[in-house]
Amino acid sequence: MKVLYKALSKPIKINVLAAGVGKTKLFLDAEEKMSFSEAIIPVAEKSRLKENVERHGELYDVLIFTELTNLIGYGFISDETPPQEAVAAIDAGEVEFEEVEEDQATRTRILYFEERPDDF
Repeated sequence: MKVLYKALSKPIKINVLAAGVGKTKLFLDAEEKMSFSEAIIPVAEKSRLKENVERHGELYDVLIFTELTNLIGYGFISDETPPQEAVAAIDAGEVEFEEVEEDQATRTRILYFEERPDDF
């Protein structure tokens, strides 16, 4: 699977990813850092999922990072690739990266995280 990858110029520290209907939000504790309307595939090693968590009056499925984490870049895939197929390719290590400078129009965005506990 080909992934167009855009590295962030400065990593964004987060510890919670909250996925709701039609939106995904990234938080550092209670502070919202970013919001996305695309389908999101998080790539992080140390996390755990909690379902139906209320945050700011809305219900989310929440991915809690067990170590503080940096968002380091985004991946963009073809709209013809279903998210489930993308997850299988990522898990199998069958990903080819091409670096890009600009965000790409796509229905699915892959978020790449790096655990960096010594940064905090």
